[in-house]
Amino acid sequence: MIEKLINKLYSFFNEITLTSINYVTWTSTVVVALLALTTIIFSQYNERQIIKSNDISKRIKDSLARDSTSSISVLVDELIHVLSNQSVYRWTLKFFFVISYVSCLIWIISGIGYSLIPSILSTGDLIIILLSLSTVICTFGFLPIILIQFNNRPPINIDNKNRISYKAFLKYFKAITPVSEEAIIYNYVNPSLEFSLSQTNKMTIALKQQIPISNVSFVFKLVGEDNQIKILNITNMKNEKYVQYSIKSQNKNENSFRGLFNNLSKSKHQHLFVFSKDKKVLIATYKMTLTKENSNLFFIKINNSINISPDNQVKIVLKTKSRFKFHAFSNSDVENRYRLIIQK
Repeated sequence: MIEKLINKLYSFFNEITLTSINYVTWTSTVVVALLALTTIIFSQYNERQIIKSNDISKRIKDSLARDSTSSISVLVDELIHVLSNQSVYRWTLKFFFVISYVSCLIWIISGIGYSLIPSILSTGDLIIILLSLSTVICTFGFLPIILIQFNNRPPINIDNKNRISYKAFLKYFKAITPVSEEAIIYNYVNPSLEFSLSQTNKMTIALKQQIPISNVSFVFKLVGEDNQIKILNITNMKNEKYVQYSIKSQNKNENSFRGLFNNLSKSKHQHLFVFSKDKKVLIATYKMTLTKENSNLFFIKINNSINISPDNQVKIVLKTKSRFKFHAFSNSDVENRYRLIIQK
């Protein structure tokens, strides 16, 4: 089996001619020129991004030292904007890696094939060929590694959709200031809900965040009279501060949401449970305050942090995998489910 494989490999390399070797040489000239140009442009661009983002990060740290919470949101927005093309840079690096290693493999195959071309090679020729081949292989093989070592990391990681995960957000703030998770959510993210009702009795729910973060679940619990409970599980998937949702009832006969809106607006207690989306670990819990603007508009906003454990109803909604993540409970029974639909 091994002998057959060796014979096939020898046959493959032995069939390589000067035509293919020359073609590799021509294409490599173009590839190397493009790689060099791409490396220079994107490395310089990335360096400017990192320098500017580090400057903004220093301003954030200074604002934290002065306890200037109001300016943090603006500075973080600026930081995200500066780093908004990091995904393009990362894809360029991956492209550079792939092209470099493919070129390295091609040159290895070409070098072996060239050595087997039926001709009289002197010892000096063979040494020069092997040294040249080694130089090319080392260049294509180690240049990507050297390139990534020269590039600095941004102060905060954002994903390909320019979003900050809660984990990255927490890591960033922990690195520059001693702050609790409850304080980070309260002071900087500060999630709130806006409930509005149209003239045709269609209800809209909007999630607001001072700094939008992803990979967290905001579970809002509104407790009304007669133990009527409404629980919403909203997981932000956008990098926007204001995301609107329309609702659709699982009960197809329910088209008017005036009754549901009134029940929500008359709730006596409002709580917010913040969970990490990946591990479903409770991060913090808050008491909310309801502010009614008019008969068709009200808000619930964070009041203060409290120590309260999620009950079974919260856990039921949190574990719901379908898009019906808005549940209405009557005592302990689910009375109805509503689907949250992002409005574009």
